[in-house]
Amino acid sequence: MWWIGGYGPDMEGTAAGISVMHARSDGSLEFGGLAARTPSPTYLAHGRDHIYSADEGRGTITSFHRDGERLTADGTVDSAGQSPCQLEFLDDAVVVANYDSGTLGVVSLAADGAVERLLQTLASPVPEGLAHASLGLPGDRLVSADLGAERLLLFSVSGSTLVATGEVTMPPGTGPRDLVLHQSGLLYVLGEHGGTVTVYDPVDGMLELVTSVAIPGFGPGDQAAALSFGADGFLYAGVRGSNRVSVLHCSADGREVEPVRSVSCEGDWPRHLTVHRGLLHVANQNSNGVASFRLDLDGTPSLIREPEFVPSPTFLLPTD
Repeated sequence: MWWIGGYGPDMEGTAAGISVMHARSDGSLEFGGLAARTPSPTYLAHGRDHIYSADEGRGTITSFHRDGERLTADGTVDSAGQSPCQLEFLDDAVVVANYDSGTLGVVSLAADGAVERLLQTLASPVPEGLAHASLGLPGDRLVSADLGAERLLLFSVSGSTLVATGEVTMPPGTGPRDLVLHQSGLLYVLGEHGGTVTVYDPVDGMLELVTSVAIPGFGPGDQAAALSFGADGFLYAGVRGSNRVSVLHCSADGREVEPVRSVSCEGDWPRHLTVHRGLLHVANQNSNGVASFRLDLDGTPSLIREPEFVPSPTFLLPTD
């Protein structure tokens, strides 16, 4: 089963809340209707029998108790900023990245998993900061991508508290947006504006640059949107504007990355994508559709069937 986040009217979209999708026998996803009515749940996360949403339009995060396909809201907390767009778990809390204000908020979780209260607010190091993503690293550390500051911010994690420990400045025009960990432990950073994948090695509490490559199919006016690892070393990135899925290949140790090719995302504005059980699924926000692809042995995505209608999808969350 899949949970789907989307943009509602407060974000100029058509989604009514969190929706459900199911896999067909061919692996493509079929729309299953609305699971919870809530405004613009842009990003979703799951844990403790709960689904959590970043409510981008109203600046909150909401927890929903999950009972099968039924979601019941049991808490809403201020996100500590404007335009929350991503969530990352700590032990007993969740970190929310607030895009427009550039802030990070730390929200506690009650014993039953419901959001409880705002514990901490961390500001961007620059006025033009745009916080977009955070990711836990081994050794009780966390890295956050500040797209506006062109920096990766580093923190130590002590329980539910973040302590700033350093930062890494990326080249101007990169726009760090998405973060994923390679199986080797290396950090991969997607540059929204630069159209790059940059690899860092987390060493001694800092990040050592390994390599940086341009993603294939990225052109003038494009925006890179999301990263997802597939099998056999393949890496996939969404490209908004020219509406492509870029394919790259990583070495077994993660230190070498090579562009392979790009294909159509079969829609408009691929905001999010993910590989699950050997298939690639893409949320095409502006064309109101989710496209599902088989992945060939050479990593090439091949469309399974016509994209499924889904109102303004922004995030795809598998939970099985």
